[in-house]
Amino acid sequence: MTLAGEKTATASAYELYQLEGEPIPTANSCYDILLDGSGNPVAVLCTKEVSVVPQHPVPEN
Repeated sequence: MTLAGEKTATASAYELYQLEGEPIPTANSCYDILLDGSGNPVAVLCTKEVSVVPQHPVPEN
């Protein structure tokens, strides 16, 4: 889905960042390597936008 451009968003639990003492990701500063099922790199992902919103309701856009 990601490689086809169909997956354009993801979510994580804000509280877990606090519990682990991890900083919340920031836009344009985090690159990740997407691996296939065999562990081979297939794409580099970049965080373009970060929003902290309540779980319900999550805006459509």
